[in-house]
Amino acid sequence: MIDNPGREIAQDDDTEIRIADYPLLKLVCWNRAAEGRVSRAEALALYERNWRHINDQSMTAAEQKFFDDIVANEGAGVFMG
Repeated sequence: MIDNPGREIAQDDDTEIRIADYPLLKLVCWNRAAEGRVSRAEALALYERNWRHINDQSMTAAEQKFFDDIVANEGAGVFMG
């Protein structure tokens, strides 16, 4: 599991990440516990469904790295947001 956004991102589809580690993900998970976890695939789906609420210019470097990684690996390089 990824507890620190600065660590290497695992490539397993079942890897869960902490919502609180990524501010914009936390924003779109307003109806979930901030200390909760989601799978990488679920995180991508949440970004895609809620992209209209995200100001991608405010994405931190760590979150941008995570986002790019899940788009490449979970979304086969395609972002549907």
